[in-house]
Amino acid sequence: MASSSSQSQSTLNKLLDDYSLLEIQLSIECDEKLFCDLSIEVVFTLPSLAIRLGLTGAEFQQIEKDYEKDYNRQKIEVFRKWRNKNSKNETTYLSLIKAFVEEKNMEAAESVIDFLKRKCPSWTSSHFESVQKPSSEIVAPRHSDQESQMFITEKPQRCSSQTQSTLGECNVSNKSTSRFNRRDFQHNNIFSQAFDFYHDNLVAILSDDQAQAPLDQFVKLVTSNLIMHPIEKEKAQRNSGSIIGCKTLISDVWMFINRASNPERALQRVLSILIQIVRVADIARKVKAKALESAQPGVRCTLLCEMNCELKNKDYGPSATACVSDTQNIVAHDDIVDTCSSIKRYARKLKKYYQDLHADPKWSPAKDILEYVDLVAVSIENESKKEYSLLADLFNVPCGSSVLIEGIPGIGKSTLAYEMCKRWADGIALQKYTLILLLRLRDNDVQCNWSPDKVQKLIGIYLDKQSWKSEAVQKIFDGDGEGLLIILEGFDELPEDKPSNVEVLRVIMRDMSEATIIVTTRTSTTHELSHNIRFKKHIEIQGFNQDNRNRYVKTFFKNNDEQKKLFKQYIDRYPIISGCLYIPLNLAILLDVFTNSKFSKLPKTMTELYKVLIKMLIYREMESEALASKLTQIQNLSAIPDPAIQEAFDTLCKLAYEGTVAGKRGQQQLVFYGREKYKTLGLMKREVKVLPNEGGDMYAYSFLHLTIQEFLAAYYIYSLSSNEIQKHFNKYNNRYKMFVTMRFLAGLTELKGKNLVTVPDEQIYFLHIFHQLMEIKNEALVSQILNQRKEIEVSRVSSVMTEYDFYVLGKCIGLSVTTWRFGFTLRALTDKHMKMLVSGFESVKGVMELSSHPHVKHIGLSLNQLGNDGVSSVLSLPPLILGTIFELNLRATTISQECLPHCIPKIGHFSKLETFLFHDNEFKEGEQQPLIDNLCRLKKLKKVSFSNLSPAECVTVLTDSQSIREVEFYELSLPSIETVLTTLSQCKTLECIEIYQTHITSEVVGRMSMQSLPQFLRELKLNNCAIDSNTACVILDSVIRNKSPALQILDLGDNIIDDKGGCHLADLIPLIIVLERPLNKIFLHHNKFSEMTINKLIDQLAWYYKEMVVYLSLQWEGTVNQIIGRSPIDKCGALKHFKFKRPDMHSCTST
Repeated sequence: MASSSSQSQSTLNKLLDDYSLLEIQLSIECDEKLFCDLSIEVVFTLPSLAIRLGLTGAEFQQIEKDYEKDYNRQKIEVFRKWRNKNSKNETTYLSLIKAFVEEKNMEAAESVIDFLKRKCPSWTSSHFESVQKPSSEIVAPRHSDQESQMFITEKPQRCSSQTQSTLGECNVSNKSTSRFNRRDFQHNNIFSQAFDFYHDNLVAILSDDQAQAPLDQFVKLVTSNLIMHPIEKEKAQRNSGSIIGCKTLISDVWMFINRASNPERALQRVLSILIQIVRVADIARKVKAKALESAQPGVRCTLLCEMNCELKNKDYGPSATACVSDTQNIVAHDDIVDTCSSIKRYARKLKKYYQDLHADPKWSPAKDILEYVDLVAVSIENESKKEYSLLADLFNVPCGSSVLIEGIPGIGKSTLAYEMCKRWADGIALQKYTLILLLRLRDNDVQCNWSPDKVQKLIGIYLDKQSWKSEAVQKIFDGDGEGLLIILEGFDELPEDKPSNVEVLRVIMRDMSEATIIVTTRTSTTHELSHNIRFKKHIEIQGFNQDNRNRYVKTFFKNNDEQKKLFKQYIDRYPIISGCLYIPLNLAILLDVFTNSKFSKLPKTMTELYKVLIKMLIYREMESEALASKLTQIQNLSAIPDPAIQEAFDTLCKLAYEGTVAGKRGQQQLVFYGREKYKTLGLMKREVKVLPNEGGDMYAYSFLHLTIQEFLAAYYIYSLSSNEIQKHFNKYNNRYKMFVTMRFLAGLTELKGKNLVTVPDEQIYFLHIFHQLMEIKNEALVSQILNQRKEIEVSRVSSVMTEYDFYVLGKCIGLSVTTWRFGFTLRALTDKHMKMLVSGFESVKGVMELSSHPHVKHIGLSLNQLGNDGVSSVLSLPPLILGTIFELNLRATTISQECLPHCIPKIGHFSKLETFLFHDNEFKEGEQQPLIDNLCRLKKLKKVSFSNLSPAECVTVLTDSQSIREVEFYELSLPSIETVLTTLSQCKTLECIEIYQTHITSEVVGRMSMQSLPQFLRELKLNNCAIDSNTACVILDSVIRNKSPALQILDLGDNIIDDKGGCHLADLIPLIIVLERPLNKIFLHHNKFSEMTINKLIDQLAWYYKEMVVYLSLQWEGTVNQIIGRSPIDKCGALKHFKFKRPDMHSCTST
């Protein structure tokens, strides 16, 4: 024990040394916001941490019970319990860090330090003068001769000595979900609750007979700007004139907020829409106020706080500016800005600069391609994720917009920024802007002025000593940036140790409120930006589609058809390398390698591609220096024939490692400074920087592309011992910014050695794990690694997935004999993705004949436009695979009747299928009968969902199967719902029936026979069916007075039941007590009750001694508490029978 304590203290001391901190600096009470951040960002073992923080087993068990299905909330509550039961001196950052160190969770410990450093941006040595040693005791750090001679160093720091970060020695391999698994549903967060609180008010206004115009406007804005999948969009527009349609749409908006990865931002987007509709603008302000009021102490809702609900429409979102034409924008700024001679002179200067400017190819191919080939992109805001031409879309962005463009390295962000400036300068496009200002954020001049108080210097950065500089900049500021397009290229390349990066952008957007602002960044920094700033457009670049890739290849080879044919044969032969060519950088590199006579052996993986690239760049550099004769051939980068070149290469690898891996957690250094000129081997760019404050000129070195830096960093790790390589895999393999480096490392090591297994012992896996496995070219080893896990789940892995991702997944399935679960709901998938999945599976030789085979337990593909071809592809998997599927979710996948002839013969193979969700597809009444007939023959099928069924189809579903226990029906016609209700008594095995978005009238209910509900029916859900009080009374009488034998849950939520129906239910409560198996849940949320119903329910439930819960709308929570609070003590017993948080419907379709 003493040894363990000593080791923990040693690890803590080392950690503090790495961050140049003293223990006293961390002896501050923890901010509660830290708990929320840790719950999302860091993986840790909760029970042991709770005990280590001093909680008792009983306390932790109570937290588990209270938040049974919300693991993130359990984490937060553990921290809160720890803080509440201890003094301020005991609940410090230091105490928490010590606990994490003892848990050997260094990532969590580092996260705490990083949080505090962001919270205290002025953290410098001088800030803590009072707690440091006297100056006489401070000893300057000693450097070895080797360190002193290092030719390239970090940019000198004037106020603090530079410290080197070292690798932790603790095993932290179990980090599969880390900070990037943010898509876990945050059920009933304060933002969705605030919206839900005013749900009924919105319905009342928008469903008013005189409110057709506001409702139409609401439908248009929501379907254009929020969550609408094409099928859901069409449904909302089709039903917009009914109360059912209105409630469905508002529920969809609530779901959008509730399931958002950033619910605050989601609510802000919703409020930006509501404020544009005069009739509901006041509700928008109330929702905002409710959310801010509900926030925990110390948690600042930045986006909502900054939102001013009194602003003009154009300040709120794409919808507000969509109606303003480009010509109007041109006229608007021409009158104000273009008349200024200094602005015109600035524009001429910029145009000349851009015309002379070369693209910033972070690496330069031997053969320039002068023609720009456009990229495709998807809008993150639009859940249909439909691809479109990127350049054309940006040309049409309304003036005054803010656009966030994200993309992986090499996808073309820098080239895109350059192309926009070039076309403006040449007078081809974007002529509505007087000025286009390109700020490359990796440039030293930009970084030196990247400060909230230096925005004017950034705007005038292209003007040196012009006498009219101040006038031009001032005119721009006076006009709030009207007529200006600012392109901030490479936000991810700003130094990450500056806490003000986002704040500078916020100041630019505030001071340049009429300017159009485009920000490009790697995907890794997108969360920080979108979490803190509301962009009106959010785009993810997808790279080249097939047509654009072919165009690029054709342009490269020009008229050489033979070369073009050979190249096509080559990439068709190696799908692993072909799948990477949607990234323009990879395609450019491969074409360069393919036409280079030195390389007869072409690469088959990404690792091999970059190996060849490095060799090619070194050859090219040596040729330019007339030293090529010294290099006969580089067979191995670890054994270059020329010792001097080998030494230079090794130094560059170490430098790349230090910039990519060894910095403070997550930070990457892209620019390196030195005073001497050294060999770069063609792998780096070298520029002279005038830095008078640093003692004169210095050389600034940067690698040609970040991916090259990441490859060299991986090569440095590869040169270490096997134990060190293992440590790096354990520590960095699930950090998002290290994915590329770790993929290269997997390819270099081929995962040979001690335990270089990349599949963690966790439930949900990142896609990069499977891409790593493709790099090792050893199918037997891949199988061995995959089969170590009994079950692998791949879900919510990326907002947009490539076709190649599915090829890799298919191949991994084929190489394994384990069990898989896939959740790809709403991921912009098409039939091409499904075909690639099957292609990858079939690429495994002999997979069809194996006696042992993989199992695919769950497939969730709902809300994707798969079409008939996509579903047919899925069903073309071998019968032995189809026979392992338990759940198949195909809701809203744009399937129609034409798919059935191919699908129906396959149904018999689904011998283990238990759940089949199929509603919201493109069928008319009667068209699904053949499918239903075949499904009813499956002996294990327990749950199904359908929409738009005919009466005969409904009868078949309810009566022909001996195994179906749960049924969901959507959008049934009047004859169909009447048939369903009159057929219920014939259902022998039914346990749950749910009916949604179907008009149920009192006449229909009056004619039905509910005298004898199915004897096993436990749940009856009639949600959003426009049920009024007359209908509700009949239903309640049938259920309660006739003593339904097994019914435990009755859902009448989202209907239009008023006090007549509510009071009738209250009168029936005494009868519930005498039931043999009484109801235990009654859902009544979002009906039209008044306080009369609430009072009567309280009176009746005060004496109800059995367990039963009535669910009411959130807006009634305060009323219930007030009534009980001022009532006699004997009514207090009623409180336990009420709940107010809205239930999250249809969770089964979420993955």
